[in-house]
Amino acid sequence: MQRERLSVPLPDCFRCHVTAKVGQPLGKSRTSVGKPTELTVATDTTFGVVSALVVDTATTAIANFHADASNAKLVWDPEGPKEVYVKVAANTTQDKYVKLTLLNYNDVQRQVWDNASKVRNAQASFTLLLFIYVEKDTSTAIRRATSTNLVTAAARVAGYIEDQSIVLGPLQTDYATVVTARLPAAAPIEIPANATMQQLGHIDLMASRRREINAEATETYRRVRVRFGSMASAPVDCFLSVEDLRSILGIPPFDLTPSFREPIVGDVVGPSVNIEDIDHINF
Repeated sequence: MQRERLSVPLPDCFRCHVTAKVGQPLGKSRTSVGKPTELTVATDTTFGVVSALVVDTATTAIANFHADASNAKLVWDPEGPKEVYVKVAANTTQDKYVKLTLLNYNDVQRQVWDNASKVRNAQASFTLLLFIYVEKDTSTAIRRATSTNLVTAAARVAGYIEDQSIVLGPLQTDYATVVTARLPAAAPIEIPANATMQQLGHIDLMASRRREINAEATETYRRVRVRFGSMASAPVDCFLSVEDLRSILGIPPFDLTPSFREPIVGDVVGPSVNIEDIDHINF
């Protein structure tokens, strides 16, 4: 005897996941704008209000996406007409998504809820999956960073940095130049603020500190801070002769910090003549 399925009414409120996808509706888009945004919607909320919430959510996600200058530009007008699609079942493919309208919203909402009842515990974690589609701006397609584009972009970035009084390191400037070279010639200059830019800034800072250390190493006198009398005394700057200190301490007259050497790839060829040291014998 087949058991009768219990009919559970819709809750007063339920969750919605709003996702903005790049591509055509009912297509095969695999690119989303950011992560899905979760909303809580009352069951008796009208389609007009739900549609406005979806558009506002997509507008925020696209604005955050455009904040990164390295991302492609998307065509989006929040004031224009928009289409909202829903995934009616767990195994529904994109080409089977249903377009929501003022007339079918309540019926589709109930259909999605009934479909969830066919899956164990699906109604307990019920979430309405809503999608809105946005297209790429073909007028701002990414160009190749050719040598000509790089030269032009370098001049534009240098002028922009000077006008805006922005402090960038050499690697950061090069990266901003490459990003600008890939944009259309008429596109405004935007300095990237992504993780790559931050990492390059850290590398530039380390290189700057290294140059300062190397510059100090060539000075005849180096500053040394000492305290006279007791530890409570204020430190006093003294300038000592580096050559005299090396002579007293028996340190050779060159920098003992090893310079960077690229790792050797392959087998190391040992000396072949005048070698009796067992450390150089190849076993």
